[in-house]
Amino acid sequence: MEHGVANRKGDRRRGPFASELKRKIETDCTPRQFQCDDMICVDAAQVCDTNPDCTAGEDEEQECDKIPGSAFCTFEKDMCGWTVAKVVSGSEWIVRSGVSPNARTGPSFDHTFQNSTGTYLVSKFPPGRSFGEITELQSPWFTPPPYYHRNVHSAYYNSCQVNYTYWNVLSKF
Repeated sequence: MEHGVANRKGDRRRGPFASELKRKIETDCTPRQFQCDDMICVDAAQVCDTNPDCTAGEDEEQECDKIPGSAFCTFEKDMCGWTVAKVVSGSEWIVRSGVSPNARTGPSFDHTFQNSTGTYLVSKFPPGRSFGEITELQSPWFTPPPYYHRNVHSAYYNSCQVNYTYWNVLSKF
């Protein structure tokens, strides 16, 4: 029988400290964390979020392809199934990147990539619109997560999250 601790790739680590290594590997991360191959722990919410947090990026290789593409929409190519749900006469949703051209009309960077290279959507209203006008985007239908996300006894309870960033745009373009 081969002794040692198997890592995710099936390699076994041998040596006199295998039991200590196994104990360290199993106890360093909390149930709400993901353990990278280099034993660093990252928050479970950072897995499949399009930003590699592990040194080798394995947090973005954890069956992320099973998440619907519209859940990862960067608006780089299209609307990914998102639709305008409420339209104010003359308003439109436009794709922008970088700093918004007018003060307080949008973010200074894209929140997906955390820099100015990505794109984001912003609603544009025609001049003379009233303060407090609203336009809405509607997401595509997302299949509910598996039962274990709703089971209070599961380590994955409430681990399914929806993250979005929005700006309340108050000034004209």
